[in-house]
Amino acid sequence: CLAEPAEPWHADCAGPHCYGVPLYRQLLTAQENTDSATPNIKMMGQGISQRNTLTVNNGVYYVDTTVSADQQRASGTSNLSVFRDKETYYLFLLYAKPSTRQTYQIYVGDDFDPASDIQAVRAQIKTAPLTFESMPDWPWETPELNNGVLTVTLDLSAFESQFEAAKSQSC
Repeated sequence: CLAEPAEPWHADCAGPHCYGVPLYRQLLTAQENTDSATPNIKMMGQGISQRNTLTVNNGVYYVDTTVSADQQRASGTSNLSVFRDKETYYLFLLYAKPSTRQTYQIYVGDDFDPASDIQAVRAQIKTAPLTFESMPDWPWETPELNNGVLTVTLDLSAFESQFEAAKSQSC
């Protein structure tokens, strides 16, 4: 048996035994701004190490990468989703279309370099494990880093011709 890493990321995250990844919706309504708890959902998964949820177009979301293993265990869950320094993580959209525009804020720390530590990729989801192909250029607005929080806006309008070409492969 291999020892559990100090900060584990369990493959199985399909039920209440998994902590998941907190995703906070920004752009709250006036009522939500007066509530004591910030609306969030836990990103969960299917047993292939991914964490997923549905999000709305034109939304702004904060992905909470700061919850420690101890905090997750204290919640009573056994399967954890602890982000580790210097590891690679992918954020991708399954049901995208040319009008999709979403902004994600992710805590990455002050040592993160947006010029070299982030790249655009295309997910290949037909088999497990998922694979990712690098894209030659960054197709979106320049990511911003403020106080250790990376802000990335995904605007898929530049991919309209690729969406159109892919329709023939969907039948």
